[in-house]
Amino acid sequence: MTALAFSARWEVPRAAGNDEMEGVTRRAAACAVVCAIACGGKQRPPPAPKPEPIDPAKLAAQLHGDLVMLRDIARRQKADCAALVTELRAHVAVMRAHKDVVDRATADAELAVRLRAELDGYGESTRGLAGEIGTDLAAAWQACAVKQEELRAVIDQIPEM
Repeated sequence: MTALAFSARWEVPRAAGNDEMEGVTRRAAACAVVCAIACGGKQRPPPAPKPEPIDPAKLAAQLHGDLVMLRDIARRQKADCAALVTELRAHVAVMRAHKDVVDRATADAELAVRLRAELDGYGESTRGLAGEIGTDLAAAWQACAVKQEELRAVIDQIPEM
């Protein structure tokens, strides 16, 4: 019987004929190392995709379209509170996504100036929209006694830009 020395104080006796088992153990350890290297070790998530470049003209058109759609929904559904809340909730989600893009655009001074110029082009066609939206939502509020809190929650989520 021979002994494997792990340190000056510890010795583990090794039985005769154990060499075959030791070879299997070494091969298994070598396979594990090769597999870890081949698989890349610790897996990392793929990098986040870069955000789409912002087109100020497209974004300005989307923002104008958001206001027009908001007015149309308020006008069309002011007598049907449940339908108004449902449509507003879906449209407000779209508006909030556009607001996130506006926030990204305004973080870049040059892009913010270009966006402002594009938005100014909609000045005439946007005048009065806020008043129309407010009038129709106020009428809906009066007709919406049962769902006023739900309507208020959706209206409160309309982003300010």
